[in-house]
Amino acid sequence: MDGGVRALVHCAYETRSASPEQARCTNLVGTETLVRMGRKSGIRQLVFVSSMAAHENAASVYGKTKYQLEKLFDLAADTVVKPATIVGSGGVFLRTREMLRRLPVLPLFYADRRLQTIWIEDACQGLVRTVERSIGGTVLLAHPESTPMREFYAGVAAVDGIRLKVCPFPGDLALFGIRLLERIGLRPPISSDNLLGIKHLRQFDPAASLATLDLHPLSFQESLRRLMGPLSARTGR
Repeated sequence: MDGGVRALVHCAYETRSASPEQARCTNLVGTETLVRMGRKSGIRQLVFVSSMAAHENAASVYGKTKYQLEKLFDLAADTVVKPATIVGSGGVFLRTREMLRRLPVLPLFYADRRLQTIWIEDACQGLVRTVERSIGGTVLLAHPESTPMREFYAGVAAVDGIRLKVCPFPGDLALFGIRLLERIGLRPPISSDNLLGIKHLRQFDPAASLATLDLHPLSFQESLRRLMGPLSARTGR
């Protein structure tokens, strides 16, 4: 690394390890190494892309690990960027679309939860402005309004022209059953870690960050329309 590098942006997270504990260790050692190299090289700003799943009450391995990694950064000089669920043509959003295509009925767990979202281009723009303006501390990237879980999944399904059928199911009962399946070596479509992430969703107020960045992100419905724009043009919808 060169001492004149303006910023090091760490947005990697390893997910293919054989076990959650191995993944946690891999991400911890990798992040510690990057931070150490960044400090030694004199890079002006270290930027860690975390998640809104990461907070002090997180119960999922992903959320707890991300929160642990946040502690490796000095918020007086470094930056922790916490994006909401990203709406775009890849990543978790694409995997959710693929899941809904396969399911005739969606079991809806913890139906009273609400999800915060951010359009992919707004997330990228927010990250770029964070670096350009040398903004330190914690940066929250999300639309100010959250979306009910049922509405979120219905919107995701609508991207592929699917009218979603939903069956509410007690989340804690599902969590108990999935943990039993995992203990005997089975891998259900949704993991206990996924459910824990939903159960312990936390709402963040991004107003101050959005004002600092002069960012006006699209709402969830606006994000869906932007995503469906090129699809609609090709299919004639």
